[in-house]
Amino acid sequence: MFAEIQGGNALPAFIVGIVILGLLIFAFMTAVRVWRRSSNPSTDLPSVHIDPVITELRARFARGKIGDDEYSRKARLLGYPTPAVADEHSTPGSI
Repeated sequence: MFAEIQGGNALPAFIVGIVILGLLIFAFMTAVRVWRRSSNPSTDLPSVHIDPVITELRARFARGKIGDDEYSRKARLLGYPTPAVADEHSTPGSI
């Protein structure tokens, strides 16, 4: 049928059929993705792993149970970077 319309050459009709099929598949996959995202909003947020050890260390530091030096030493041992702590007697320009 398509070959008769195109004058005996079925290639253009075949290409149009493939493009239409591709668009239908793309529309279906997009609709499924939108439906899944709207039915489960918790998947929108990236999964973040928070280390409970550093959380507890920060909490102890915030409660005043450990000092600057102990916090910095333990955080470094755990592999977390710590900011440079200014000396009590230093001036803002000397940091």
